[in-house]
Amino acid sequence: MKNIFTLLLALSPLFCFSQSMELSSDLSIKKGKKSEISLFVGMSSYEGDLHHFDDENLGVTTHSKVAFGLSYKKEINKKFAASLAYYNVKIAGDDKMFTAASGHVERGFVFTNTLHEVSLRLDYLPFGKKNWSVQPFVFAGAGLAFGGADTDFNNAAGNPTSDELIMDDVENVKNTSFALPIGIGAKFEATKKISIGLEMGLRLFTNDYLDGVSKSGNSGANDFYGIGGLTIGYTL
Repeated sequence: MKNIFTLLLALSPLFCFSQSMELSSDLSIKKGKKSEISLFVGMSSYEGDLHHFDDENLGVTTHSKVAFGLSYKKEINKKFAASLAYYNVKIAGDDKMFTAASGHVERGFVFTNTLHEVSLRLDYLPFGKKNWSVQPFVFAGAGLAFGGADTDFNNAAGNPTSDELIMDDVENVKNTSFALPIGIGAKFEATKKISIGLEMGLRLFTNDYLDGVSKSGNSGANDFYGIGGLTIGYTL
């Protein structure tokens, strides 16, 4: 997962901004540019204080949930398209799932969160719009995610986490987060009107409260989640 994370970070600025001169010469959306409505259905997986992909017990599918979304996309030129998207994303974690050898403190914390993500993104086709059946692309953007974590801090006798740290998290939890979506995908044009695609991406955040846990967990790293799945598009 770390390798995928590093690759996406490296690719997104390279592909999305290396053609800035070309983009700046055609910022206006001219008549004849195609627009598309697209439905997304897939899965989500999160990494944070209560789930970590480095642990041998925990994989991408361990706490995966269904994610769905809807987007409107408009072509800018042969290499760029802009879109407005909404995603409904559920994430969950349980630190009882960590292996004993991981060194993770056994606190018994568990959480769920349903996030409503609204984002603007820019898609970049590195080869331009060719007469190919399959068109690969990368994307990057910015948005907001709304949703508060439902966290059980397991305030039982013998809990190794202090009440002071738990209360600090309860009082400072954030329900709105700034998100940076980055990812890759490919689209197959089944007909002149219908397209089918696959995409995967990460959502990077500026806070550590997607799971409601920060000071009582690992406050040194922000939470993030990824989603991947199938898209079905209709050209207007």
